[in-house]
Amino acid sequence: PTFFSETLASGSNEDLFIYVGTDHINHADRLGMPNPFKETGLPNFSDTGFDMVYSYADNKRNNITQVISVDQNFTKIHGRHELQFGGRFRHERLHVLPDQQQVQGQHSFASGATALYDPGTGSAYGAVPRTGHNAANLFLGAMGSYSAQFVRKWYFMRAREYALYLQDNFKVNSRLTLNLGLRWEFYPAMREGNNILTGFDTKSKSIINGAPMERMYELGATSPVIVSQFTRIGVKFITPNQAGLPDTMMYSNARDLGPRAGFAYRMGSGKRSTVLRGGYALYGFPIPLRTFNARMRSNAPMNARFTQSITSAAQSPDGLPNYGLRSVPTILAGVNSRDVLNINEPGGVTRGSFRTSYFDPSQPTTRAHEWNLTLEREVGDNVVVKAGYVGTQGTRLDQFSTYNEAPNSYVWFVNTGLPLPSGEFSGVARRNFDQVSYGDIEVYQKIGWSNYNGVQLEVQRRYSKGYGFQFFYVMSNAFRAAGHG
Repeated sequence: PTFFSETLASGSNEDLFIYVGTDHINHADRLGMPNPFKETGLPNFSDTGFDMVYSYADNKRNNITQVISVDQNFTKIHGRHELQFGGRFRHERLHVLPDQQQVQGQHSFASGATALYDPGTGSAYGAVPRTGHNAANLFLGAMGSYSAQFVRKWYFMRAREYALYLQDNFKVNSRLTLNLGLRWEFYPAMREGNNILTGFDTKSKSIINGAPMERMYELGATSPVIVSQFTRIGVKFITPNQAGLPDTMMYSNARDLGPRAGFAYRMGSGKRSTVLRGGYALYGFPIPLRTFNARMRSNAPMNARFTQSITSAAQSPDGLPNYGLRSVPTILAGVNSRDVLNINEPGGVTRGSFRTSYFDPSQPTTRAHEWNLTLEREVGDNVVVKAGYVGTQGTRLDQFSTYNEAPNSYVWFVNTGLPLPSGEFSGVARRNFDQVSYGDIEVYQKIGWSNYNGVQLEVQRRYSKGYGFQFFYVMSNAFRAAGHG
């Protein structure tokens, strides 16, 4: 036969659930601590005075990954040509309960309540050295800050892949074979089942919501109270259409082509043959789905941290820092602290206290250029020696770029000669992009890259007469500038 057909279909389901053994117990209520979202699990306690932190080793989260893939491959032999062609369809569903981080509370005993005020520090309100201790604050219940985080629940991510390919394996003569091919790959922009994704418009300094606000309320992704907390400090919310973007907030790339080229050449003649092989290919890769939920979960209005702090100038009664150092505590942890966090009161979300992450609307497909050259020599019966070089260059790799960061205190003092800003706008006054509402802003872009060069040496005896072996030596030289901020 000269014509072959192969159809491959596969499906998989993986359920990854990470939790801590007492996640089902409402410890906050047992301890008399604030729990405005009625979550279970142990609150985190930090700054206890002895380098001891009480917290979970990991955040509760759940990933359910379902993948369906269909490949259709054809092979047609015509003379000295072996023509291979076909295509692939892949559909991936990822149901994600993102990190439920500090939803049951995050509380710090760094209040300064047991220290003495040093008049020499002036309006900075610093403490006299070697006075006060966080352990004393812990035993007295003098908490410095209480907080709890509202985190959205389930995501229903969707991703697809379409591909077509054609390759010609051409036997030029008895010594030389050429492999020439081309592959088209299309990864449409990812979607969320309810389109509850967020973006950011730099022109209007607005957060883009993929779904209408009423739909988000209906699904419990946010609440009118939380939205009002953000709009109170000047945050604006718009639709993708108002930002001039598609509903997915990213553009798809339908023109990705990956060439394939290779050869095999047998040199010399005789009983022991020597073969030189080489190849080059260009591959495409989709965005990992976790990249979406790991960042999107922390965006307003689907994430809000409600705090009550006696050390923050933005929340003190007189607008000055370290109020706990200068006053008698009125709230004691575990005694009358249960209702200290009220999500209906203004001040729960402060200016500059939240991070905004978004995806650049232009997301070119990540590519990998790969090439290799191998020399093989048969040195004995069933024994072959190989020496090869392998190279890879990754382009358009993911990278987060952060802006609107505030300079540290030293840089501020040296360049302005002014004291640190205080009051309601103290969290944004030193920022360069927005001095009204936003904290750090980070954009996910495809600007990273990587290089790899490797040498591979191998001696192999193919299995014969009861035994076989392989010995390898591999030297790798890898470098990347991608994957982080």
